[in-house]
Amino acid sequence: AVRQLNISIRGERAEFNGCYLAKLIAQFPAEAQVSFFGHSFGTRVVSAALQVMAGGSLPSCDFRYQPKELRSYRAVFAAAAIDRNWLNPGQRYGRAMTVIDWLLNLKNGADIVINLYPLRGWFARQALGRVGFSPSDRLRMGSLASRIYEWDVTMGIGAGHAWSFYYSRPDIGRVIAPYLVFAKLPPHQITATPTQIAPVVSTPVPQTAKPTPPRVLRDSIRIPQKTVTR
Repeated sequence: AVRQLNISIRGERAEFNGCYLAKLIAQFPAEAQVSFFGHSFGTRVVSAALQVMAGGSLPSCDFRYQPKELRSYRAVFAAAAIDRNWLNPGQRYGRAMTVIDWLLNLKNGADIVINLYPLRGWFARQALGRVGFSPSDRLRMGSLASRIYEWDVTMGIGAGHAWSFYYSRPDIGRVIAPYLVFAKLPPHQITATPTQIAPVVSTPVPQTAKPTPPRVLRDSIRIPQKTVTR
């Protein structure tokens, strides 16, 4: 028998788990530094938790958090399985960005799994992990968009979706580390504006190990990699 892939059910479960995560975070002291790493539907868990921690509500969550002190968080999204506009004000997780200090979104236009995301419904949007934030999304976010940094990993990850495709890449690890450990971010990662996507970080690749570029979907953006000789 073929196992059915029910994207909607998995998404609902992830959001429900985000409610539990919010309850846990609410027990932390105000001075605690909290960072999140979400992969695939894990990004929905994180987004739901941040929505609640910002004082917002969720249909599947009976927990109401009233912020008594200013808290801020950092988050990294990889292959994000949420609608690309859900972090916009007034949308499903529209309050989440108000408590995020910095958000790094790793997008991959060739991810064979995340490209199935729109199949969850007739009017479903593209996944954030595939197309990233559009210029119109950034305009709707206003000043909150300056907290977002995006990195297109299509050429490095290709059609892969599993978390192992990410943690096995030292270049990706170097980029996400400052977000997770609350280190000072490099200047090129803090210059994003509501109408300009931050530049892509390129890691030198030795010419002796010349990789074959993965097959990229027609409507994906190709970003060439630079090569240098050590």
